Amino acid sequence: MIVMSSELLTPLATKGSQSPLFIVPAIGTTPFSLIKLARSLKSGRPVYSFEPPGFEGDTLAYDTIEKLAGAYLTEIKTVQATGPYYLGGHCGGALIALEMVKQIESQFDEVALLIILEAITPKCANISTTEDKVDSKQESASMERAMQTVLEHISSQLMLLPKNHAEHFGKVTHHLFQMADKYRAPSVKAPIVHIHTRTHSRMVYQGWSTLTTSGIEEHIISGDTYSILAPPIVTTLAEKLDQQLW
Repeated sequence: MIVMSSELLTPLATKGSQSPLFIVPAIGTTPFSLIKLARSLKSGRPVYSFEPPGFEGDTLAYDTIEKLAGAYLTEIKTVQATGPYYLGGHCGGALIALEMVKQIESQFDEVALLIILEAITPKCANISTTEDKVDSKQESASMERAMQTVLEHISSQLMLLPKNHAEHFGKVTHHLFQMADKYRAPSVKAPIVHIHTRTHSRMVYQGWSTLTTSGIEEHIISGDTYSILAPPIVTTLAEKLDQQLW
């Protein structure tokens, strides 16, 4: 069953009889950044995404990733009451998707697959590392460069909006980044598929393998964080996802 757009949930593709795919957009974007990808998939699944909280109003209703993920899950259950679920997240949206997986599993339900699109490794609360200090410094520098690229893109997009909209959306985006910075990622049971580009150093992506007990499958495609969602590269991305979703 396809539902119309609610406060937070937005349908992007309505055809298909299999379990839906729910994808969280990157921080600083809206669900419609994913619409070309949703409509390029051929695996027979409706596709839904999520509005950034506070985008349509004056208040920022959620102050942690955990609370926002819980709100998104409430929306999901209006479409699909029980698992197994197919979840995904693009860039910073992957943090929210990961927390959604954690909460679903804590309710003794199942996530069939977590799809990570071009997302750097989140900060991990319970993962120890044996990397030496040199590697750690290199990783931190790579993470900083990756974040700078994202922030530059968001700034360029805000310049295209009317001033009042740009100021509000900028405030919402800043708030989400603050939430993401405080979040510490858990380990989950769900298998992960991570599709990313060569835009950043490989070391900023590799930590995702420590966050699942069911293994990770990695695919590298051309493009960058945002061009993978637009023609012609979105076709390649859709083909990779279809292989996982059939």
